[in-house]
Amino acid sequence: MSDNSNMPDITPSPAPTPAKSTSPKVNRDAIQKKAKSDTKTNTKTTPKPKPTPTKKPTQTEERTRQENRAIGLAIIRNVNMLATIDERQKKREKKLKALKKVMPEMKKLAKREEARKKKGEEGLDEKDQKRMDEIKEQLRAEGVFDED
Repeated sequence: MSDNSNMPDITPSPAPTPAKSTSPKVNRDAIQKKAKSDTKTNTKTTPKPKPTPTKKPTQTEERTRQENRAIGLAIIRNVNMLATIDERQKKREKKLKALKKVMPEMKKLAKREEARKKKGEEGLDEKDQKRMDEIKEQLRAEGVFDED
């Protein structure tokens, strides 16, 4: 017979047993299903609400809307006009108040000027003319000579 001592032993070895893990048993199918459901909810977009069809206004509704708009615009115009009139009135009152303040002194200066004219002299003397110029400057500062 032949000598098989040089030949390796070819006997089938028992099937290797998988190493036991110490981690708890994991259900991979459940994890995959959960992942799929998560991605589905994440990628889903919320449906856009359908716009409600707008009803075309009737002729009377449209006319009423236009009339109301015209009335509103007229009210706004009137309010603006009243505000402008009020501003002008305040300016006039301010000017009148400033004039009333200097009126007695202006009358005195005017009487002096008339008296000098009767004597044959022209205008005011230097002191009175200086005071008249000061009064005019004060009135300019208060806005009496401003144009509206």
